[in-house]
Amino acid sequence: VFTAQNIEGYEVTAVPVNHPLEAVGFEITSPEGKRIFYTGDTGPGFSSAWQHVRPDHLIAEMTFPNRLSEVAQASGHLCPEMLKQELLEFRKIRGYLPSTYLVHLSPEFEEEIFEEAGILSRELNITIRALGEGEKLSI
Repeated sequence: VFTAQNIEGYEVTAVPVNHPLEAVGFEITSPEGKRIFYTGDTGPGFSSAWQHVRPDHLIAEMTFPNRLSEVAQASGHLCPEMLKQELLEFRKIRGYLPSTYLVHLSPEFEEEIFEEAGILSRELNITIRALGEGEKLSI
């Protein structure tokens, strides 16, 4: 069990995520009970994290397009197809899908990732969209 820390009225819990170097994601719960799970660098294998978080919104890295899935796998990052599998596992464990926002896109692959994320969004019938540099997200 992971212990939440109160930071300025928000409950923040660090949860380990899969990456070649040790990494964590953070579930942040607002005073009103809204939850986000933010993870920077991470690769496939979220199942253990899904046991500990219940986000309304997921903010995840998306470094590569599907055609570079082997590179993503080897470097501990995600592509849209890998994210799809992680979200399907989340739904199996939690019974719903969180709206999902993508960060950490490799600039040379942004357009390709945008297109693949759009397809995935329609396929899973949830919000999945990339956040641009400096963009603010209000939840």
